[in-house]
Amino acid sequence: MIMGTGEVDEIYRIRGEDITYKLDDLFYLLSIWSPHLFSDRQIKNLNVLASDELKKYEIRSHHSVFRASFWVDGIDELQQIRIEKCHKEIPKGMRQFWEAAFRHAKSQGGGNLDEIINSFR
Repeated sequence: MIMGTGEVDEIYRIRGEDITYKLDDLFYLLSIWSPHLFSDRQIKNLNVLASDELKKYEIRSHHSVFRASFWVDGIDELQQIRIEKCHKEIPKGMRQFWEAAFRHAKSQGGGNLDEIINSFR
């Protein structure tokens, strides 16, 4: 609903676990994916703060999902950081869930949000 108002260009969805335990790596990934959010100095600092393990493994991005998977020395578990982005500018031929949900809500003309969500499903 926030995106549909047209007053916001992007909304990021970030896992709480990543904020709590991998904040430096999370901001490093954001600086790669959305450098306009950071100054040049911040980007340089984030490059220093990010873990070496993250920087040497594959970072994959899609138009709306940015994911890094990497192994940390001494931990036998694959680490992942995932960021999702909803944004106003959508490439031709792609769609985002929020667009359809907003169009449906707008067609209902207002009312209880839970009822609108249930009618959309």
